[in-house]
Amino acid sequence: MNTNELADAITTALVSGDFYEVDGEVWSIETSYDEDASINDYDCYGEVSEYAYDYWRDGNTPRPSHFTGRAVKIQVDRGAWMWWEPPVGGDYISAAEWNSNAELRRSFTAQVRDLLEGGFMMIHVKRRGDSRRRDIDEYLGGCDTWNLEDYADHISDMVHTALTNDLTTD
Repeated sequence: MNTNELADAITTALVSGDFYEVDGEVWSIETSYDEDASINDYDCYGEVSEYAYDYWRDGNTPRPSHFTGRAVKIQVDRGAWMWWEPPVGGDYISAAEWNSNAELRRSFTAQVRDLLEGGFMMIHVKRRGDSRRRDIDEYLGGCDTWNLEDYADHISDMVHTALTNDLTTD
């Protein structure tokens, strides 16, 4: 099996959540919360207020002064909310599309709420077991979905990089 075929086989197993064993080495994938990623790190999600507010005590908290009239309160936890300014009018969503497409507003708001409640993911690709080569722990942070299939290309790149580095250092 050549390097590309091996990388493809490993990637297929990892994306499906399995491990892959070859030549006494075990390749695996792990996911964890990315504590360093914030929704405000990415322009494509708009911007959220710095703090979460309580519905009962902070229900009349004014919209931040730099937010526009499109800003809305978005629930982020039981009884908590944040101001959210959608990314409208820039490179991401036109004002006309935002105003006319209720499904776009609903699905985008749901995605932002999921990120605020669940956070971003970090993907770790690991190789362990063979003392002849170094262990691998490649990772990708700031992932906005917990579906590994959405990151198959990135996982494949990490596997290819690890295998290619082995060829150049052997």
